[in-house]
Amino acid sequence: MNFYKKYMWKKQNNIGIEFSPLLKDSIGGIPTFIKNLSENLIKINNDYNYFQCYKISRLKKFWKLFPKSKSFGRLFYDKNFVIPLNKLNLFHGTAEWIPLKLKNVPKIITIHDMRGIENDKPLEKKRYQIKYEAIKYGAELIVVDSTVIKNELLKKIKNVESERIKVIPPGFNEKFKQITEIQKKEQILFVGTIAKNKNVIGLIKAFKIVNEKIKEIKLIICGQATDKVYYNEIKTYILKNSLEKNIIFLHNAKDNDLIELYNESKLFVLPSFYEGFGIPVLEAQACGCPVIISNQDALLEVADKSALICNANDINDIAEKIIYLLNNETMQKELIKKGIENIRRYSWIETAKKYIEIYERLL
Repeated sequence: MNFYKKYMWKKQNNIGIEFSPLLKDSIGGIPTFIKNLSENLIKINNDYNYFQCYKISRLKKFWKLFPKSKSFGRLFYDKNFVIPLNKLNLFHGTAEWIPLKLKNVPKIITIHDMRGIENDKPLEKKRYQIKYEAIKYGAELIVVDSTVIKNELLKKIKNVESERIKVIPPGFNEKFKQITEIQKKEQILFVGTIAKNKNVIGLIKAFKIVNEKIKEIKLIICGQATDKVYYNEIKTYILKNSLEKNIIFLHNAKDNDLIELYNESKLFVLPSFYEGFGIPVLEAQACGCPVIISNQDALLEVADKSALICNANDINDIAEKIIYLLNNETMQKELIKKGIENIRRYSWIETAKKYIEIYERLL
């Protein structure tokens, strides 16, 4: 029987999952979250009827639906057109927004970071402040990826009750693992969006120092450029300093590509100014790649003493930590061991179970 015929007119355990970000990107923190959560939800409980929910305004712009399994239906809505969502018993806003005009349907929202509030442009900052205020009044429950984000949210959004905020860390995909047949190369790896909060230009400036001492080393930057102005600034710096032969950009790497990159890289560096969580840290550790992170609170929470720490605001310190780790095989082995121990705390199946517990409370 057709999925829609079977479930659309029987309003019973129908759960909508926001999929709109996958219209634009398949790589990055939020797309990774949506894909892995949805895949694991259906592994646990088939009594629920799940729907991929897409905003029509974004669909018109990108026109690229994410593939769906037989366990998912699809619903299309927009800010001022929420009638299709009335068939739901619960709406999960996975990408930091919810349809506020949807009434009489419980809503939960996942907040991945508070970066919008930190925006240095007044209009953008005000827009995000309005959004978070709306979320406060529109969602029955707020889920965050880390304790750090919960504390930030409580501090920056007035009068939100701590009891309404639940911390559920993401996991990592278990296909990320060590492959002993892959040989290490003289390369450093960065995985993430090419944006200011990731401190990519700081990493490149640090790499320039490293490259002056270790000529054969290369830097692989794997991610999509979300800020074109910032990306052009990076490219200009690279050309000006004759680093183009030693810095390689990969913008559309798939999971299998990432697994190979993590396995063949000497170390992984994430020197971010700001993070809400940091899934690439877990992916790198799962693949046996030693990790360097910045002293940013969320990354410290995720890694829990299993990574070398650098000062995101000190290019020389980033360079020194990279050189130290490249030249210290004992420390590399120690961090690999600690990384494998650390990832045992994280699992997408456990993440999905915790979300289902929340769904059951609200259904």
